[in-house]
Amino acid sequence: LGTGNSLGPEGPSVEIGTAVAKWLPKSVGTSFKQSRLTLVAAGSAAGVSAGFSAAIAGCFFAVESVLNSSKSLKADKPGSVGLTSELVLLAAVTSQVVSVIGLGKSPAFHTPIFDIISYFELPLYLPLGVLCGGYALWFSGAVSYFEKFFDIIEDNGLPRI
Repeated sequence: LGTGNSLGPEGPSVEIGTAVAKWLPKSVGTSFKQSRLTLVAAGSAAGVSAGFSAAIAGCFFAVESVLNSSKSLKADKPGSVGLTSELVLLAAVTSQVVSVIGLGKSPAFHTPIFDIISYFELPLYLPLGVLCGGYALWFSGAVSYFEKFFDIIEDNGLPRI
């Protein structure tokens, strides 16, 4: 949790926001899949928004990573998409305001300024870029493979973890 994985140091706030959003419907006793999805999207948008101090980025993150991958959000349900979008936007803006009030606008980490000492070091970045690009392709393929693998497990009746 502390590493943040692909989201960097802001990753834990996204995970905590999503966990609270998953816990909330269970504690209230609602069983509607749509309201759970809305709360998970709002929680992840709030986490990104508070972590990066960017409400719109939090909204886009929630739409792309949570709502876009969901099979249960349908546009033919009256008000489902509109209400979800409104709640995601409200959660993102509220979390950014609370974050700025509580923590201020200064960054949590100060990064050193990077300067190119010599132009002879520029060719060294080409193999690094190729290596990172190859790893990104491999990682993306691995994620797709495991998504399909767990969908097959779920379709065969085994519980999804």
